[in-house]
Amino acid sequence: MSDREIADLLRTDEEAAFRLLYRRYAGQLRAVAYRYTGDSDKAEDVLQEAMIKVCRHADSFSYRGDGSLYGWIKRIVVHTALNSLKSFHEARMCPMDDLTEVAMTDEVEDSEEEVSLLDRISPELLLRMIGELPEGYRQVFSLYAVEGHSHKEIGAMLGIGERSSASQYCRAKKRLKEKLELWIQETERE
Repeated sequence: MSDREIADLLRTDEEAAFRLLYRRYAGQLRAVAYRYTGDSDKAEDVLQEAMIKVCRHADSFSYRGDGSLYGWIKRIVVHTALNSLKSFHEARMCPMDDLTEVAMTDEVEDSEEEVSLLDRISPELLLRMIGELPEGYRQVFSLYAVEGHSHKEIGAMLGIGERSSASQYCRAKKRLKEKLELWIQETERE
């Protein structure tokens, strides 16, 4: 069944559409929720809440071609995850000393060394490592590196400064690189 047909079905037979959407996208969307929550149970809760919102607001979706349904649902999952974390932690990103802005260049490109490290691990391991990052780092990393938002947009979404977003992204990359290097050292010893 095509996305257009499922979107139409959402308006007429919510239960059948829900089952189809869940079967088709649950794995990918659970991974998205996990990137933000860092916890499997929380990710499952976010996914369930987001899917309920999808069904409730089906009439606000307008089909714009292949992938638009998934993109719409994914945005709902991301916003649901961020909102659940905000309400749970009252918008606490990470300890104040970690929010100190650092001097850095405007360029936050991935180095060849970092890309080489990523080529050596599985996506599942990388997802787990991202999930282990402190909450603020994980959120900024996911919004910037995975979702493609600018630091200005991230700052507005999370209620932090643009430079704080960039700083947290750089620190998240540094922590991930350290984790990757440690993992590689451990696996090479085995």
